[in-house]
Amino acid sequence: MTTSSPPRARRRRRWLRRLARGALGVVAAVALYVAGFWLIGLIPINTGRVPPAAGIDIWVIHRGVHVDFVVPLRSDVFDWTEEIDVADFDRPTPGATHLIVGWGSRGFYLETMHWSDLRPSTALRAVSYLGGSALHLELMLEPATTDNQRRLVLTRDEYHDLVRYIRAAFARGGDGRVQVIAGFHYADEANPGHDAFYEAVGRYGLFHTCNTWVNEGLRRIGVRAALWAVFGSSVIRHVPAPP
Repeated sequence: MTTSSPPRARRRRRWLRRLARGALGVVAAVALYVAGFWLIGLIPINTGRVPPAAGIDIWVIHRGVHVDFVVPLRSDVFDWTEEIDVADFDRPTPGATHLIVGWGSRGFYLETMHWSDLRPSTALRAVSYLGGSALHLELMLEPATTDNQRRLVLTRDEYHDLVRYIRAAFARGGDGRVQVIAGFHYADEANPGHDAFYEAVGRYGLFHTCNTWVNEGLRRIGVRAALWAVFGSSVIRHVPAPP
């Protein structure tokens, strides 16, 4: 003679099955996201561009998770010291020749100075397009060209278009000036930062990341780039590696 399981045991098994199905659904969604955007990131655009023999050098720097632009601090096309105040930086790197520029989630930038600081609420807010954005700028000396820091030679017109693209990402006050986020640096009291954060426009999200922003800049100026990129590797793979 058999007896049915107690109602409590049956309910527990149902909840476990639902939990397992939910977990599998999350894993499948993440796998589809990664695989889908990895494949899209393989597709190049602007493949017919011929680089100029001489022009203005910029770099795309890959830092493992995200990519940034590296642009001349001053050039005959644009002087970035007319846009930003080097006093915004805790440690204004004497002799700085270049500027690293990255765009991203305001919450990630300001609340996650180290990966150990990352909170689920910060990540969820960012990927859900619920948080604001910020620009992170760093002063640096003449950049080297490496496998993770790749040089591009732009024409004056291309660089002018890139400057316009980057400048459009700054949020501005009523006086038209950029807005520094005071007191935030990737540093501590013993090691003042050579960086600064600024308010930005646009929303970070699951399909529009810091890497998407850099890739879109390359797309717009006509340089070889990915069809769409959410991962740093999708951007850097289309920038020619050093010989």
